[in-house]
Amino acid sequence: EAAPILRLVHELQGQQANILLLDAHDVILGALKHVPAEGSRRGPVLPGQPYHPVPLPAHRLLVSDLTVTAFEQLQQQGAFDAVRLQRLVVGLSPVLAMELIHRSQGEPQRCWELLQELRQRYEQGTLALSICTTPEGTRHLSALPLTHCLGTLESFASAQDAVATFYGPYIGATALAQLRHTVQKT
Repeated sequence: EAAPILRLVHELQGQQANILLLDAHDVILGALKHVPAEGSRRGPVLPGQPYHPVPLPAHRLLVSDLTVTAFEQLQQQGAFDAVRLQRLVVGLSPVLAMELIHRSQGEPQRCWELLQELRQRYEQGTLALSICTTPEGTRHLSALPLTHCLGTLESFASAQDAVATFYGPYIGATALAQLRHTVQKT
């Protein structure tokens, strides 16, 4: 018997970030964060429900649609900083935006090149993630080793290992909370 076709979807959009497991018909089998229909513009994110991608705001761009011109326009507006870069690029975390600005030294062309290099490594399956832990204990998962923040840096051979190390404690706590909720209902 053939193995079922499954798809793992990573939605990397700030506080709405989620990881979903879909079947061949785009029905949600599981999600890291369950979202009820109430308070959601796109509908529920629950097992058994059809998957609907997060709608893209008009003022934001996918990495694949970015041009160096968009970065140059930010600079001409006097707004080429991490906050505005993160607002422009869908899926770009504030920490990665700060790292790109830091590494590019505020040069739009270099910043765009760095982002395109990341995209290429992602598409080739060679993207290596790292975790930076600040002296205060804050942990950051990043597609680039973070040179702009002080702390310890842990590199991983695979993205899967980094994600498991970073989210492992959270997933365990989430699974336990869901189990407790299920037990309370019965």
